[in-house]
Amino acid sequence: MRIIPLLVIALIIVALALTSRADELEDPALAALSQQELRALAQVHAINDLEIRVGRLALDRGSPQVEAYAKHLVADHEKADAELLALARDHHATLPEYQPVAPDDQAAMALDAVHAQVLANLSGASFDRTFLSMMVEDHRRALAALDAELGRRGDADAMALFARARPMVAHHEAEARELLASIQH
Repeated sequence: MRIIPLLVIALIIVALALTSRADELEDPALAALSQQELRALAQVHAINDLEIRVGRLALDRGSPQVEAYAKHLVADHEKADAELLALARDHHATLPEYQPVAPDDQAAMALDAVHAQVLANLSGASFDRTFLSMMVEDHRRALAALDAELGRRGDADAMALFARARPMVAHHEAEARELLASIQH
């Protein structure tokens, strides 16, 4: 399992980055991200990263329909993640490594890691079914996370980012669900 050593290294890098961060920020108005907002941004960043990684895999292993879906999936998540990272940078914030707290979130993260490993060994129709099933479930969870954040009051920039992301995520979920239904019949 190469994932555990990589996670340990990632955690060490994040810890070093967080301890070296300057306490005084240039613009207090932009430094208003709460710990909850930082955790939410870190979660969305982790989701974007996963979707980009498995989407790139689908570009190589998927059928033409899945490849077309993966192409805009990757582009959309890259754009969304660039906006998210710019928001954090503008607020002089360092995103923490996403660490799920709730048991459901921990299980989902572990399942996503397993799915990513399984996808690397699949091709053809079995790849398409597994990938699309993963996309449906991942985007449902992402919608729930976005809805939870949108139900809170917080930084206007973060809330606007979440509001812009929601239609994209809903579209990805619906399209994956439709593609999955079309290949199962």
